[in-house]
Amino acid sequence: MKTRTTFLLVAAVLLMQLSSCQDASSTKQKLGNTEVSRNAIDAYQNEKDPDKKAELAKRLGRIGDAACVATLAADMRTPVIYLKGGGLQSLRIDIIEALSEVYPNVSVLRRRDVHGFEEIDQWYDEVEKWLVRRFGTQWNTPRPKPFAWLPIPTSKPGDRPIDLTDILTPP
Repeated sequence: MKTRTTFLLVAAVLLMQLSSCQDASSTKQKLGNTEVSRNAIDAYQNEKDPDKKAELAKRLGRIGDAACVATLAADMRTPVIYLKGGGLQSLRIDIIEALSEVYPNVSVLRRRDVHGFEEIDQWYDEVEKWLVRRFGTQWNTPRPKPFAWLPIPTSKPGDRPIDLTDILTPP
């Protein structure tokens, strides 16, 4: 028993050295600290700022326990769209990327170069079907309109104001 404890401590130290400081809590959780998981889930669920929520989704993916995965799966139908890298992005993309941290070999979770509302919606449908099969996930809301990423259009003086509703509404 003493050898196993020593091994776990050495493994924990090595994992923490290999991890960045921000990932140290993820490492602790992977070693059995459920309080870290609960705190991360609470922070994610209570966050209103979409940029911070996207970062917290990634953290849940790094922690990767059953509770974190269930939280991400339950939020797969979020309608949240936020500014990222000169464009608009759906938080669903971040959720899929976080899930792919936990399940890197699941092809449906790999980032796709999707174009058009139809391809995006098909991808979301495949991800949702996988979540239902794998975890029995159920949602009480319909899937939001398909959206992944869109560059922010620019306008010149004298143009009519840009209405993002026009852009976000599928044909």
